[in-house]
Amino acid sequence: MPCALSMREDISPERMIGSWAGLWGICNSCHLPLRYAKDIDGDGRRDLWGSVPDAAGSAANFLQQLGWIPGLDWGREVRLPPAFDYSLAGRDQMLSEAEWAKLGVTTTAGTPLVPLEQKAALLVPSGHQGPAFGYQNFYAIMRWNRSEFYALSVGHLADRIASATALHRMPPADTAKITREQVRPSDGFIFTGIDAGEADGVMGSITRQAISRFQKIHSVLRMVIWILY
Repeated sequence: MPCALSMREDISPERMIGSWAGLWGICNSCHLPLRYAKDIDGDGRRDLWGSVPDAAGSAANFLQQLGWIPGLDWGREVRLPPAFDYSLAGRDQMLSEAEWAKLGVTTTAGTPLVPLEQKAALLVPSGHQGPAFGYQNFYAIMRWNRSEFYALSVGHLADRIASATALHRMPPADTAKITREQVRPSDGFIFTGIDAGEADGVMGSITRQAISRFQKIHSVLRMVIWILY
């Protein structure tokens, strides 16, 4: 589909072609306003379709405008202790690395986290059996694309390009696949007063938090019943 935006002197309209979903250019840049485009290769044009330096440099410029902090990682994989409280996971719960260290969170090698005051959150996209990520610049990637899985994929791919190793703890290969209808919040969440967000069938952070709260409530109820009987 033709791109609806124009760069006039930089590129001819005929070359401004995008996909059916509106993605265009080398970096699939439907999220990148053209005012952030840069001429990195020095040819006098901002060519996001034919110049890798221009496309990559423009994407980097846009990420910086979205809040990317130079010198900080996007995040990293971490290791959680066996008795970790998974209700602490989620993008809305920011703690310093010093606080995470006190909770038993370590590097993937099992060494202590550097006790910095830099804030980080914890994400467990595959549940307790998969990898866990703490992150800082992750939020800048999320402002480019609101998908947590997209941001995790971009960050990990960048690490691998920079010669990092594969994930220390891979997601389980035999995880059961569930449909959108199965993901939709059940009456159980409604009856217990838990807000699971809009019933869109997408397993997002709000849905995971609702399930976590549901599990926590019922584990307490089981303990109370056991004590009473």
